[in-house]
Amino acid sequence: MLAIVLGTCEETKNIQQSKTTILQARNKLVPHCNQPLKQTHIAWHKNIFTLKQTLHITSYAYKCKNKTCQNTKETYRSTKAETYSLKYYQYGIDIITKIGHLYFQNHQTIDQIKQTLTNQHKHLQISSSEINLLTQAYLALIKADTKQNPTHLNKIKNNGGIILAIDGVQPEKGNQTLWILRDHTTQTTLLAKNLDTADKTSIVTLLKEIKKIGLPVKAVISDGQRSIRLAVKQEFPDVPHQLCHFHFLRNIANTSLT
Repeated sequence: MLAIVLGTCEETKNIQQSKTTILQARNKLVPHCNQPLKQTHIAWHKNIFTLKQTLHITSYAYKCKNKTCQNTKETYRSTKAETYSLKYYQYGIDIITKIGHLYFQNHQTIDQIKQTLTNQHKHLQISSSEINLLTQAYLALIKADTKQNPTHLNKIKNNGGIILAIDGVQPEKGNQTLWILRDHTTQTTLLAKNLDTADKTSIVTLLKEIKKIGLPVKAVISDGQRSIRLAVKQEFPDVPHQLCHFHFLRNIANTSLT
């Protein structure tokens, strides 16, 4: 996978005006031994361009310091941090999703996509070569399939099963939503699929595909969207369902402002 590099003076200016965000692991205790996690290092930090703004994200890493724990080598990170962008890329998943929609659904050329992004998102400076790379990233993302990858499956199996993180990305209202389902612990993308609707029935189809992987689902993490909650309750009735803290706190803030 190729890294996206900065190319214009305007992009440098946008970085200087970026919003700094620090994200930490949601869990404070190790799932296996219930001991406190200890912050050990910065997992990654980078500037990320999104459709709305430029962010500087710092994601902290945590490990278990209990020497008797079977998972002392496991690293725990923020779920929310991993939803902003793909590894090695500085453009957000929302941008990748929009470019993919314009290219594959609207059949726009690379030059037309560049013009569309420039017209609709004045802060965003992006070259034709970068757009071309991001169309490839989008195509790779929606074809994500680790069912036949024993390395990923064995790692998830050794952790006792899947901690399923569900997130939907819709670049604009009225467009398809790209749903990304990942194993939270290993940050492995298990499934990525475009859906026209986000009702319970549609979400259930995604969860059934996760079931086909053949590994137990230990927990589910998502926002509080009703269709997701109903789908999870139907397909995984006995599995704990944790609402994402980021979405939960954001909704509280939005309610307080209204």
